[in-house]
Amino acid sequence: QAFMQEWFQNAEQKLVDSSGSSPQNVQKTFLNFSRSLAFAMFKSEKNEVQYEEVNGTDADVVIDMYGADFVDQAEVAARREKLAQAAQWKRFFSQTDKDAVLARKGCPLRSLGGTTFSFVHQSFLEYFVADAMWQVLVQPSPTISDKMLEVMGARCLSKAPKMPVVINFIVDRFLNDEHVRVKVEANLYALIHQSKKELTSKLKKEKLALVKHAASNAITILNSACV
Repeated sequence: QAFMQEWFQNAEQKLVDSSGSSPQNVQKTFLNFSRSLAFAMFKSEKNEVQYEEVNGTDADVVIDMYGADFVDQAEVAARREKLAQAAQWKRFFSQTDKDAVLARKGCPLRSLGGTTFSFVHQSFLEYFVADAMWQVLVQPSPTISDKMLEVMGARCLSKAPKMPVVINFIVDRFLNDEHVRVKVEANLYALIHQSKKELTSKLKKEKLALVKHAASNAITILNSACV
């Protein structure tokens, strides 16, 4: 945490040096952006992101204009996939979105050449994923919120590709932050309780997967913390 605070402070100072000022709460902007990007990559099981601005006509419009018989279907499929990928990552890597451009200035990102991006080191991604999970676990909630389930159930940390460092980050904060330990422990047990058969029998497939992953992650964290 101290390292990232210093990172964001330095990034803000660079803004001040280059433009004479920095937006209000810009360090919080850097943190929220970094956390959101890391978690999106985590959900997509990506350590690197390929993104390029997509211009031109959508494949569906091309078909409407010229008719399906006159369009290469493989080209249309590739076009749609490229558009979908661009849409997924546009809020992070857009060159025209001023907010995204600003937030990237404080995010520990690097370009791997061309249109491929990653965090400077894998540990940055893992730290921000752990922080995203921690933020929902410290929320005082008598019941499991949709947000907590979405975050804690996004992926199973103990299954390939495993994320042991994420677990270690969370366990370290759990063991060293006595002020919220009871609250976090209660939320972890609540996630496990919610996975009981009698409570999940009528859930849809997508919701059930979230519940199962969240319970598995809660058990892994508690076991790792020797609770």
